[in-house]
Amino acid sequence: MGEIEEQVPEIMKRIRRVLATARLDQPEYRAKAAMEMCRIVSVHQSDLVRGQYALLIADTTMTAPTRVIEIMEEIRAEASRSAERAVVAALEGVDLLSEFQELDRGATT
Repeated sequence: MGEIEEQVPEIMKRIRRVLATARLDQPEYRAKAAMEMCRIVSVHQSDLVRGQYALLIADTTMTAPTRVIEIMEEIRAEASRSAERAVVAALEGVDLLSEFQELDRGATT
């Protein structure tokens, strides 16, 4: 029989990539890594799964678990608002490309 390969969820793979390149020796770097990981995890549909990842993020970045969960909820709320704006814009015929480019510029600054 062959070896059974470990199945690693895509979210965990992405978190590992962040951690592989993150500097965690200063509060600012830990906060940046926490934000990146929160963005990754916030897309998961299950609040129980998000909660488990929140504990991992909190432990790794020395951030209060409740704050990590709050950040993920803020990210989810903003994504929901963006989706709503996209639907309204599509219905109104607004140029979505320029709106998304503006949002992207704001996220990278």
